[in-house]
Amino acid sequence: MPTTSKNTSFTNPAGGAALQVHVTTNAKKTSLAQVDRNGLVHVNLALPQELTADVNQVLCQFLAELFGIPITKIEVAAGHHTNDKIVCLLDISVDTVNQVMSQRS
Repeated sequence: MPTTSKNTSFTNPAGGAALQVHVTTNAKKTSLAQVDRNGLVHVNLALPQELTADVNQVLCQFLAELFGIPITKIEVAAGHHTNDKIVCLLDISVDTVNQVMSQRS
């Protein structure tokens, strides 16, 4: 079950939110695993390790569905080739992000 700290804040001065995300591939199902006390969002992706080239696309699709925003409003800003990423969500308020994360915990 996802957990989140009451002090967690997801911010982006460009008019949206930025998430620190740690991705685990080869999971049984794609899901939000947890938000740790440092605000790191842990996401499990049901994607075989040999398809790691598709990780960013699958991650963005999952986040688009989670937050109810178009995939075109999601960008992996850093960590394109690692499991630790910075993901920008455009045109979504930080309050909305915090609300969605709280509902998932």
